[in-house]
Amino acid sequence: MLIKKGIVKFAAGKEFKSNFSDEMQQNIAVTLEDGTEEKIYFKSGRYPHSQLKKGQEVQIVYEDKKIGGQVRTCKSLVADVDKPPSANQPTTKKLTAQSAKDFVKERAAIMGEIMALVSTVLPDATPEDLRAISSGILIEGSRQGIQFVELLKSTIEPEADDLF
Repeated sequence: MLIKKGIVKFAAGKEFKSNFSDEMQQNIAVTLEDGTEEKIYFKSGRYPHSQLKKGQEVQIVYEDKKIGGQVRTCKSLVADVDKPPSANQPTTKKLTAQSAKDFVKERAAIMGEIMALVSTVLPDATPEDLRAISSGILIEGSRQGIQFVELLKSTIEPEADDLF
């Protein structure tokens, strides 16, 4: 899995018929940090894709999936539509060593809590299945704006700060 950051170059516009089905679709163009451009195609009106404005920051997740016996690279879009478009600000955020450690600790704790909850629902799941299911829940929840940090407020103990 690879994640690249970018900025919306062209927001969703005209609807057009898909080449693969009778559904209508739209697309957006994203300029990535390395200067390349990606187009993301999606079902017409899909949230948050259709709500993005020019200049908003997004992330594209590239993941290899086996489809019809072939391994293909699939693209997913992650974005916060409530965040206003950036005014030519850099897309990378400089982190101090401590803020980077805090970020990693928070994300690891969130993933651990989700995995613990999934294991109670699916007690016979393998560790690989727990990780895959939990990752999917974390990604989908983030897309829907779920604040997983709230989940941690009641579960993180003070000793967790001594992990690093």
